[in-house]
Amino acid sequence: MDDELIHEEKGPRKRRRIASFFQRLAHRLRRGEKVPIDEEQNVAVNVPEESELGVTLEREGGNVSLDLELEWAEASGDVETDVVASKARFEVYEDTAGDYRWRLVHQNGNIIADGSQGYASKQKAKQGLESVRKNASGAYIVDQSKDEEAPEEGGEQRDVRTVRGQRREVALAAPSRQRKHHRRQQ
Repeated sequence: MDDELIHEEKGPRKRRRIASFFQRLAHRLRRGEKVPIDEEQNVAVNVPEESELGVTLEREGGNVSLDLELEWAEASGDVETDVVASKARFEVYEDTAGDYRWRLVHQNGNIIADGSQGYASKQKAKQGLESVRKNASGAYIVDQSKDEEAPEEGGEQRDVRTVRGQRREVALAAPSRQRKHHRRQQ
């Protein structure tokens, strides 16, 4: 099997930013979710239930380095590149009146959006949030102060992003169509 460097990132970071990275890593590992490993969250790995952990602390030439390494058989977990990972999560909760509600919470704790109504069951609340997930990705932004109207047929929003130093226009489509799935060649 050929060795391949899939991603490498190195540079100065403030301690708080490093802590945020490890918190996000720990949260996703604990839940068994894909773990974004880069700042832009374009590279993610599925870490298997069990892997080998290596920790090395070294002093060399006036510098101290702490290296952390996770290793597993390639067949146990896959690597995805060009992922459009979300920095938010949906939460379903029961309010004080006994109704179920949903909200979209950014990883910094801010509530980005919430369902304006309470649902009688958790299942109905989940159906409401799934409808938002399904329909929002292709929704147009309509500025009502300018008497704009959305076209009758749904649309595809586009955005200009810088990816690997190149500016390109990308479609903001449903998450399942936004990523390329890569496995290293054997």
